[in-house]
Amino acid sequence: MKWNEDEEVWKKLTVLMEVVKEPLDDFLSTLYKYHDDIGIEGQAMIFGGIGNIVMAYNQYVKETNPEQALATAFQISHNDGRVKKMMGHSVEVAIDNKVKKMKGE
Repeated sequence: MKWNEDEEVWKKLTVLMEVVKEPLDDFLSTLYKYHDDIGIEGQAMIFGGIGNIVMAYNQYVKETNPEQALATAFQISHNDGRVKKMMGHSVEVAIDNKVKKMKGE
């Protein structure tokens, strides 16, 4: 059996997401006033990643099955502008490093 075929995995994930939703929302609301100090990587991971995944999962699990809710939550996180910006920056750094290496720098 694969992990995504195990009903216990989905039950435990749903419980986890329900339990963390409110405290995470409170934390993110408090932290948001400092978002400029956190930097794009932190914003992407905390707000665009964890925040979006937890909130979207809890919203969509009510409308569909847990596996589809998780896939939708991942897609929402992936489409977040902060996440895209972070990923773009990572690609730029990797390319710049490769070019430097090719030039012998």
